[in-house]
Amino acid sequence: MDTFALIAATMEGDAGLSLLAVTLGMFQNGAIRHMLGKRIEIARSGTLSDPGASRRWADAFRRGAACRYDLLGGIDHFALAPLPLEEARTRIGLPPAQR
Repeated sequence: MDTFALIAATMEGDAGLSLLAVTLGMFQNGAIRHMLGKRIEIARSGTLSDPGASRRWADAFRRGAACRYDLLGGIDHFALAPLPLEEARTRIGLPPAQR
């Protein structure tokens, strides 16, 4: 859920909210168990009750909101791939996760 929260927070408009709603449906309340007719094997409910999950989820939102790019549609991942992680994070304005 953390990854989806981070990505959703970088998206503008309703797309991020839609991604967040689907993610919650798959991993928090268990409302979505199939997509395009196929069972989602990793779907389960109560994910945010796992130890530390709500803190990581909130941190992912914080990080995504600080990012200067839409991580799905507004960035050239191949251009960043050869860079050291810290340099790539700095270029896109993505702070490291809190530990």
